[in-house]
Amino acid sequence: MEKKHVIIDCDPGADDALALMLALNSEELTVHGVTVVAGNRDVDRCGENAMKVMEHYGRTDIPVAKGADKPLKRTLCLDDIYSGRDGMAETFLPYKGTPCCDKNGVDLMIETAKQYPGELTVISTAPMTNLALAIEKDPDFTKNLASIVTINGSYGVSRKEGWYNARKEWNVCVDPEAAKIVMESGIPVWAMGVDVTGQLTNEIHEKLVNSGTPGTMPYGFLTDAKRFLATRGLEPSGLFVDAMAVACAVKPEIARFVRGKAAVETAGELTTGMTLFDNVGNFNNASDLYAAYSFDFEMLTELLARRVMGNEKIRPEK
Repeated sequence: MEKKHVIIDCDPGADDALALMLALNSEELTVHGVTVVAGNRDVDRCGENAMKVMEHYGRTDIPVAKGADKPLKRTLCLDDIYSGRDGMAETFLPYKGTPCCDKNGVDLMIETAKQYPGELTVISTAPMTNLALAIEKDPDFTKNLASIVTINGSYGVSRKEGWYNARKEWNVCVDPEAAKIVMESGIPVWAMGVDVTGQLTNEIHEKLVNSGTPGTMPYGFLTDAKRFLATRGLEPSGLFVDAMAVACAVKPEIARFVRGKAAVETAGELTTGMTLFDNVGNFNNASDLYAAYSFDFEMLTELLARRVMGNEKIRPEK
């Protein structure tokens, strides 16, 4: 089996943590690194949270590199409601103290893309600041990178009734200038926007908990996260958004896409952070965007059940 070379650019985040769990348990992927960016929490906390997942799976050989600590032009507004004290919905995964690597996350992206020209995919589940900085720093980055798979944006292409409207999406709103640089760069972007990710239901959480084993990390992670989110009036379905990007990298057939161009609004009074999609020739920028209009949520549930919940055994305390 030919494996896909990937870097995961994230801001853990309970949803990012579940995406990492799926990636580390998917033999279709060769994960060359995890780059973190300030988003859900500050970049140091995000790096520590990513490392907690790597430690659990014994994959501290994969570099976790900290990148941008703030958006390109805006003030970082941390997600205090959703993320909780630990930044991961108060799941409080143990941390043994393994540090992030010394290399900057932007440099890790650039160097890995040079090492695997035309083969590397970045799975983006965070504000796109690291990617934008890589594009600005290395003129060859856009040519070397094969693609980006992301859950950023909203494109109004969903064919489910009631989900047609395009809306602002959180990661893009954190750093719209970065998203504009990335999405309009010409790098092929495969995007599952809010009009698709918003179709997740709480049923997936129920099915995954029922498929898991009490006493294991993923089981406790899901139950603890749901408990915390309930105190904030939030539903657990949002925990699985970022895993959709990993699932798409693993099984591209999981989603159906329409190809077009994208433009990111950065100066609107009400629309800053919106991602506009067009496939009838209204935009003349370099963007090459594939917007998902449907997604197989049963396949996502099966992947998570088998690879994250089903692979886990109760581990003795050390």
